[in-house]
Amino acid sequence: MMDRWTMASSVTDLFQSLLRVAGWGGLAGFVYVRTTNPRAVVVALCIHRLYFHPLAKYPGPWLAKLTSWRAVYYGPIVRYAPHRVIFASSTGFHDIYGFGKNVQKSPSYHSIGLRKGFSSTLTAVDNKVHGRKRRILSQGLSDQNLKLLEPTLLRTVDRLCSRLAERQDDFSPAYQTTDDGWTCPKNMSEWCDYYTFDVMTELVFGRSLHALEKPDYHFILDDMLAQMRRVSILTELPAIEPLGLGRFVYPGALQKAMRFGRTSQMIVEERRKSPPSDGVVDICSKLLAAKDPNTGEGFPAPELYAESNLLIVAGSDTTSIAMAATFFYLTRYPDALATATAEIRSTFADVQDIRPGVTLSSCTYFRACLDEAMRLTPSVGGALWREVLAGGTTIDGELIPEGMEVGAGIYALHHDEAVFPEPSVFRPERWLEKTTSASSSFAPFSVGPRACVGKGLAVMEFTVAMARVLWRFDMRAADGQLGRVGEGTGDREGEYETRWCFTSMKDGPFLQFRVR
Repeated sequence: MMDRWTMASSVTDLFQSLLRVAGWGGLAGFVYVRTTNPRAVVVALCIHRLYFHPLAKYPGPWLAKLTSWRAVYYGPIVRYAPHRVIFASSTGFHDIYGFGKNVQKSPSYHSIGLRKGFSSTLTAVDNKVHGRKRRILSQGLSDQNLKLLEPTLLRTVDRLCSRLAERQDDFSPAYQTTDDGWTCPKNMSEWCDYYTFDVMTELVFGRSLHALEKPDYHFILDDMLAQMRRVSILTELPAIEPLGLGRFVYPGALQKAMRFGRTSQMIVEERRKSPPSDGVVDICSKLLAAKDPNTGEGFPAPELYAESNLLIVAGSDTTSIAMAATFFYLTRYPDALATATAEIRSTFADVQDIRPGVTLSSCTYFRACLDEAMRLTPSVGGALWREVLAGGTTIDGELIPEGMEVGAGIYALHHDEAVFPEPSVFRPERWLEKTTSASSSFAPFSVGPRACVGKGLAVMEFTVAMARVLWRFDMRAADGQLGRVGEGTGDREGEYETRWCFTSMKDGPFLQFRVR
């Protein structure tokens, strides 16, 4: 049994770890130096955070002033956690994430990587390190390279359409078909996952894992979700893993996340040893040869693994969310579905004519539907935390001192009633009005130097797939309760419900298809 001295020593060590990891100081640090009584440390820490902390003047629930465990509150400027302030305005959003701002990524991003000591474009905290990585990664995602990837993308879109045309769903045989020409109900959350996963593995590695046709690699999708759940917790409570609490807070998630990392590394290694056949283009081949034009450096193997993990998650998970949301809204707003479908079918004489380019971009109502779906249900809806650098910064008129962390949620930005009247209503027509305020308050890919580097690829795989599905099929929501899967609750019943996990967890909608 642990004796008194050992127990006191353990508690003291715990408080030392907390003070070090969380950066607590001031009065609490002084009290800690003067006494090893944990109660005195806690009392001093609470007094400091409530009355003497640089963020003490901002409103928020009192518990959020003391601890990060209380992390939900609404308001235009709110003290979200002891060292964090969250903003809900377009001005605040651009003051944080725009170009030339005196911030860098939160140190919590150090905690989320699967390979300690190696960061990706997403997890790099230092702005100079991020700039080097982004310059290299951008070469693999250039417009010129994306054009070369089109044939591979189009083949995968056709595979998706072939699977949607099948009357029965062999992955979910319990859902029965009918005799009226419609397929059985299909969970589009899952089918969008399979499609985007196959797109990204083939475009990145030149190798499809055929998630659309067989379940052998479906476990990776579950592993990716486990990793994102882990990431979502660590960005809010980064002290969890240094204190060894991960196995209690998200049991099993770390093991799945590590399995995802190992699988991704295995695929990268196989790709490095076996170049694609003649005529096959993939992003990995570009990244293996790419060099930073400023330094001449490329990606060493560990960094290539990290970037590959990022490409698979960012290119598949986020695009899948946008697609599933679009399916949800179109089948619940029949007038919008009819208008978008008529526009696509009248513009293209044959489904094979639908490809990225000027003609598809000219389908303005169709594009408005996609934008409205991403407005209502952004793939990454929460705040992406930034640390204020030396000298402080002004955000939405408020001076924030260095060392504090700031953020603005994209979901809140997209639901600002002053900019988007009836913000929970799917109304594509608002994007045909082209108001300046709407454009500046719409950021599904974020903005500034840390905006999504793969935006062009995501838009390409999203728009072409949706357009070809609309051209080839009539679609409707399933009958009964199954058809309501994915609906929100309360005053957001009409929204596609997602649950935040850094990106989003989703389910549904269940749709039926009929070939034209």
